[in-house]
Amino acid sequence: MANQNHIDWLQEGVEAWNDRRASTDFDPDLSEAKIEMGTNLRGVNLIRANLKGAILVGVDLAESNLAQADLCNVVAPLAQFNHAVLFGAKLQQAQLMGADFSNATLQRTQLAGADLTWSNLTDADLRFAEVTGARLEAAILSRANSLAAKLWQAVLQEESGLSDNPNPRNQETPIESISDLLDEIHKLDTGAPLYFRGEQQCGWNPTPSVFREGLSEVEDKMLTDLMTLRPQEMGRAGTTLEQLQIAQHYGLKTRLLDITKNPLVALFFACEKDERYDNEDGRLHIFAVPEPVIKPFNSDTISVIASFAKLPLTDKQWLLSQHGLHPQQPFSAHYDYSAVMGRLYQKVREEKPHFEERLDMKDLYRVFVVEPQQENERIRAQSSAFLLSAFRERFDHQEGDDWNGGVHPYEHYSLRVRGDSKGSLLNDLKLMGITHQTLFPGLESSATAVMQRYRP
Repeated sequence: MANQNHIDWLQEGVEAWNDRRASTDFDPDLSEAKIEMGTNLRGVNLIRANLKGAILVGVDLAESNLAQADLCNVVAPLAQFNHAVLFGAKLQQAQLMGADFSNATLQRTQLAGADLTWSNLTDADLRFAEVTGARLEAAILSRANSLAAKLWQAVLQEESGLSDNPNPRNQETPIESISDLLDEIHKLDTGAPLYFRGEQQCGWNPTPSVFREGLSEVEDKMLTDLMTLRPQEMGRAGTTLEQLQIAQHYGLKTRLLDITKNPLVALFFACEKDERYDNEDGRLHIFAVPEPVIKPFNSDTISVIASFAKLPLTDKQWLLSQHGLHPQQPFSAHYDYSAVMGRLYQKVREEKPHFEERLDMKDLYRVFVVEPQQENERIRAQSSAFLLSAFRERFDHQEGDDWNGGVHPYEHYSLRVRGDSKGSLLNDLKLMGITHQTLFPGLESSATAVMQRYRP
């Protein structure tokens, strides 16, 4: 329980309290204290204070010093902490919904399990903060410095809210016909848009090619080289997303993962003829995606994530806190967080000159479905879309994955396509107009189809 003397002293006013703290060495004990809503404690000195379990609903603690204070389990929704110093403070399991932490110093702060839903962390300093399991899904993190905070361990996106079905069909019971596939899709009944991806071999994971091929460290260099060698083709693209699409179309490895809105197209790719895999079981991935995860091609968020691909590896590692930093490691003298962010914004402004520096840092760790423009014949024929992320290197849900605090913002299912059924499935798909020629329209594809027709 709180020390009654300390409560009485605090009620004398901030100025008297701060004078007493300056003249007397004591650590305030305000544990489980209830301070009335709207109380003005702006600028109060609460260094090393014990506020464990205190009720601070709507209290104004702006510009206060709460360094190394214990605020575990504190209840402080709508409280004002803007410009406050909370260096090394303990806020585990705190209820901080809608609180204002703009421009606050939260360096090395313990926020594990805290509820920061709807809180404002604009321009906050979160370096080396511990955020495992913290709820940040509706918080604002514009221009927040999250160096080494490992934001991916916090809850950045809400649970999908979709039916938590297991795989609609046991992977050992394979798809043998088109009706099998349609039956399994109907069983999902999620009510959310569905996207599909077919793979010729069952052991593959839904991972973009730049990560499958181990080329992520030179991703920016490959794009630059291609733009240098083929300026006409790449120059036609108005955005980085379009550049990535063109590059992938011509065989460059990128962070885009092809998906489709048409399950029959995905089934074709799972069965597509290739002597290496003709007798292997294939796999069909299904992604059930809530609407907020789906972005149009011209979204500002997608411009940022696509432009992230153009940053050098070191910048990417710093922004995503993947540099192996730990709290005892000194900051690099050559690292400037704002400079790295500036380089990212510069890339975005190459396609959007008036783009404002308002990136929510959560977006770098999220996964998005991108709906591209339908100007390309192949994109239209394949009902194409893409999965895109700055942080994620595979898009299924792995057991023990701590990304997004273990919460699934979309659902992933998979089906096995039986190897010895691939031939009959391709024949059925041909009857429905799903062939290599229709999915890859163009002279080359048509010439190949003609050769196959007349080859003995």
